[in-house]
Amino acid sequence: MSKSRIGAIAGTIILALGAQGCSGGSAQGPAAGFNGGGDCKATKAEMNKLVAQGVENDINAQASGRSLSSQARARVDRYNELLDSYLGGRCHV
Repeated sequence: MSKSRIGAIAGTIILALGAQGCSGGSAQGPAAGFNGGGDCKATKAEMNKLVAQGVENDINAQASGRSLSSQARARVDRYNELLDSYLGGRCHV
């Protein structure tokens, strides 16, 4: 399975979970492994903004092999980058 396909699946799973916010504990502040030293709340807020812009449709389109505009591709790439940070920073636990 390709990395973009895995990212699309993971992105869809996160979207399906909804906007639960960050859990308590040390994951609230900068977390180990967080890209750029961001925090969970800021990352989740940016992910929610991309969801509101329709990134879920872009992810599904990319996963099904349809071509995307450069703007849509940039949204998908940014969402996947944020998702990596969010999961890597253990914000979801």
